[in-house]
Amino acid sequence: MFTYQTTPLEDWIESLYKQLRIHHPYELDMELIAERLDIWLYFEEMSSRALDRNGMYSMIIDRRLTPAEQWQDFGHETCHLLRQAGNQFLLNHSMVELQETRADSFAYHFCIPTFMLLYTSLPTSRNEAITLVTETFNVTPEFAQERLIRFEKQLLTSQLTNQLAATIEAQKKIKRSIGCEYTIQTANSTMLFCRERGVIGYLK
Repeated sequence: MFTYQTTPLEDWIESLYKQLRIHHPYELDMELIAERLDIWLYFEEMSSRALDRNGMYSMIIDRRLTPAEQWQDFGHETCHLLRQAGNQFLLNHSMVELQETRADSFAYHFCIPTFMLLYTSLPTSRNEAITLVTETFNVTPEFAQERLIRFEKQLLTSQLTNQLAATIEAQKKIKRSIGCEYTIQTANSTMLFCRERGVIGYLK
C-alpha cells in the first residue's frame, strides 16, 4: 500500500491548522487566521510586510493585489512571524535571501496545505488540475502550478522510499528464511553468510 511521506514542514502546518480549528479549504480565510493567531492585519497601498514588536504581531498586506495574491503574501509573511527571528534590516544579504526562500516555500504549503491537497481529487490533466487547485485554494494559476510540481516531487520521493523499505523488508525475510546471519557487498552481488555453514547464497 502506498503511503505519502510528509515532511516536517507539512506536519507542522497541519498541526497549526488543526490547532486553529481549520480543516477544509473553504476555511482558509486570512482574516480569520490572523485573528486566531493574534496578528493585527492591515491593508495598505504598500508592499506586504510583517512586524514583530516584542511578541506583538502585525502584518500589512498590499491592498493593490488581487485576493489570490494577497492570500499568497499572507502565507509568506506568516512564515516570517511564526518560523523566523530577527530584523531583516540587521541581517546580512545572504541571510535575508535564505529567509525569503524559506518563506516562499512555506507559503506554498501554508496556502495549499498538503493534508487538504491529499483529499482533493485531482484531474489527470495538468491544466485541469491547476484550474481546480487555483479555484479551491484561491491562489494564482502560477502558484498552483508550482505547488503541484513540488507535490509531485514529494509523491515520487515517498514512492521511492516505500519501494526501498519494501525491498529491504523482503531481503530480511529471505535472509531469515535461509538462516543468513550477515552479508558482504561485492561489486556484482551481495554474499549471504552463516557462521556455521559459510557462504549460503548470493543476491544480485
